[in-house]
Amino acid sequence: MSKSVILYSALFIIGIAGFAISFSGHSQAPVAVDKVVVDEAPVKIPPPITVQPDGKPQSLETETAKIITSTGKTYAFVVELAKTREQQRIGMMYRMKAEPLTGMLFLFDEEKERSFWMKNTFIPLDIIFIKKDGIIAHIHRNAEPQSLVPVKSGEPVVAVLEVYGGEAKKLGVNVGDRVDHSFFQNVVE
Repeated sequence: MSKSVILYSALFIIGIAGFAISFSGHSQAPVAVDKVVVDEAPVKIPPPITVQPDGKPQSLETETAKIITSTGKTYAFVVELAKTREQQRIGMMYRMKAEPLTGMLFLFDEEKERSFWMKNTFIPLDIIFIKKDGIIAHIHRNAEPQSLVPVKSGEPVVAVLEVYGGEAKKLGVNVGDRVDHSFFQNVVE
């Protein structure tokens, strides 16, 4: 068997075991397993999938953010604001659909390189990384649902806008375009 088949089999078995233990009602805490060794090379296992206590996506305060393209077109998005660590951790997890011209705007205290993943996210998303001046630094188009592969900004950013997968291309949104929202006017140098 190939290394990848062995690795995926091990991950599947560990995932099923963790799922069974978490729902078995045992009073004993399960032993955490964070590595599998394949041919003596340790492979990091991602943390277990978590579920909101109420099983629903979060609902956050909304505002309007505009994207102004280099061609002069302006698109107004209704965005939920993810400001706290917990809101940002959950993000757009557990959603089964997204409407056009809606999204979630993640606002951070400082500009630095960012990394997102698609854990517990069931729809494809365009992940738009934004610098402190509101300029789009990078767009990761159609991020794969439930992928644990990190999606990186590639340079320091202070905000991230997640919209439905394919929408950035459909609207002609590209790197160098600008996001207009009051947050970018208030970022301290």
